[in-house]
Amino acid sequence: MLFSLDGQNRIILYDQKQILKFSKLVDPYIHVSMQRKILVFPRIKSIAKRTTIYLPTDIPLEKPTYDINHVLYDLASLNELRIEEIISKKSTFERNNLKRAYQIMIASEHHGKINTLRMKTGLPVSQIIEVCFRNKKKTRIE
Repeated sequence: MLFSLDGQNRIILYDQKQILKFSKLVDPYIHVSMQRKILVFPRIKSIAKRTTIYLPTDIPLEKPTYDINHVLYDLASLNELRIEEIISKKSTFERNNLKRAYQIMIASEHHGKINTLRMKTGLPVSQIIEVCFRNKKKTRIE
């Protein structure tokens, strides 16, 4: 977790994933009178009907809209994974910097599950979809 201190020794956290992780770590130790200061869930804008998804070039897609919507059926199994496990897959995202953009329409049936994962993990939609592809490839190998 990366953070720094300001001039008054207050912690400065840099991104949403770290804020969520810190909040989860300290939540059991917060006094009842200070519970109001803990971030419950951040407000997240809903997914646009047509959106751009950035995926690594090592994930080949023949029919992007179909392939992405098809892999999103695995979101139910991702919700059951521990949140930390999903966030720990960040190293996978950073390994391959070559990304390809796909303009797709995500089926409305997936919007709720994607938004739930976005709120729990702080990951953007592209990374959640990448986790779905990596998870599917992993279960195929095993």
